[in-house]
Parts: sequence; C-alpha cells; structure tokens
Amino acid sequence: MNTKKMLILIISILGLVMLTLLIGKIFSSMQFRKQVKTLFAQSKNISDQTFHKSQLEGLPEPVQRYFNLVLKEGQPYISSVRMKHNGLFKTGFDK
Repeated sequence: MNTKKMLILIISILGLVMLTLLIGKIFSSMQFRKQVKTLFAQSKNISDQTFHKSQLEGLPEPVQRYFNLVLKEGQPYISSVRMKHNGLFKTGFDK
C-alpha cells in the first residue's frame, strides 16, 4: 500500500511539472506574438522609391516578363518582410 501511494505521488509531481512547462511555453509564445505584432504596427515605409517599367530595359527577356507579371507600375519598394521559418539555424561556420 505504501508503494502505491509513493507511485501516485511521483506521477502527480511529474504531471505538475509537465503542466507547468506547458503553461510556460504557451505564455512565452503569446508574449512573443504580442511583441511581433507591436513591432510590425510600429514599422514605417523606409523607402520612398517606386518601381517603373523603364528599370527593366537591358534585362534578359525572361526577367522582364517575370517582373512585368509580378510588379505594378508605381509599386513601392519593400520596406519589411515577415518570414516563417521551420527547422534549425546553423549557428557555426563548421555546421
């Protein structure tokens, strides 16, 4: 009977630790998302330049066709990019 109580106590403690870690992860994720949202809300247009079709002169024909499809006359240059990354970053030169 004593080992049964000990086993229940150990399982309860492990469950509490797991729950604490899960709540911490959820809280930090929510905090990070809030900070990212705040940063993007504060971002401004940092480039006053706009795209003009005359910039395509002299480029190869496939490149001109591509830019004509994806860019509009007078479209402002990109000021910021939001990118989602799944995976690992290589942090050293030998990796």
